[in-house]
Amino acid sequence: GNSRAAKKRRKKKNGSNVASVVAHEIDSTTTSAPSPPGVDTSHPLMQAFNSESNKFAHLTNFVHALSRPLPLTLRIRKHESADSAEITQMLSREFSNFVIPVAYDPTKQIYQSTPRSNLCKFNLGHQSPELKAIVVDASMNGTLARQELGSMLPVLCLE
Repeated sequence: GNSRAAKKRRKKKNGSNVASVVAHEIDSTTTSAPSPPGVDTSHPLMQAFNSESNKFAHLTNFVHALSRPLPLTLRIRKHESADSAEITQMLSREFSNFVIPVAYDPTKQIYQSTPRSNLCKFNLGHQSPELKAIVVDASMNGTLARQELGSMLPVLCLE
């Protein structure tokens, strides 16, 4: 299931008329510049940036970058446990086309989706249901955390 915050955002998004008002204000004859893969072009902000009347064309690439989902990142929590060793071996052996250890982690406990897989938390279940099952099970027993890379920095500094 989704977190409470995600449910609240979805409810707010579906119940809000502001987005539909903004979307109607944007001229329907706008030309849409091709967006990079993974960008939600239905959002009113993206529609405004793709319109001909965009006065901030120099910011379009920046907005596209902000609109892309973050890559899937996993952190092995329990370095000494048998579960963590098993998961590390499984990720390296069976899912190396989806996730690989990050180059700057000498402990090889942080895995991130490969650029070719374009894997994020939203499409994990569609691209690899087996990997999602492993991530969910390992998250439940505390062996693994699906965590954004920026959120790992404080934890890594404390270790």
